[in-house]
Amino acid sequence: MSDGEDSWLASRETTNRLLGFAIVVLAAGFVSVGDIGPAAIRVVAESLLILILVAAIVLFLGWLLRTDGE
Repeated sequence: MSDGEDSWLASRETTNRLLGFAIVVLAAGFVSVGDIGPAAIRVVAESLLILILVAAIVLFLGWLLRTDGE
């Protein structure tokens, strides 16, 4: 492939990953458990949502650091 095609593919990959990251962050940020069910289940569900949000941020930052030198 030529340099132009490689650059376009790299840009496309970055855009796709950024979009995926944004979707995960928005989904985890806007999902609310509410007052349904026992309090223990709500605590577990909200903790799981926070874990998903933190994992998405860590994975994206790790990907940025890994591809920064290329």
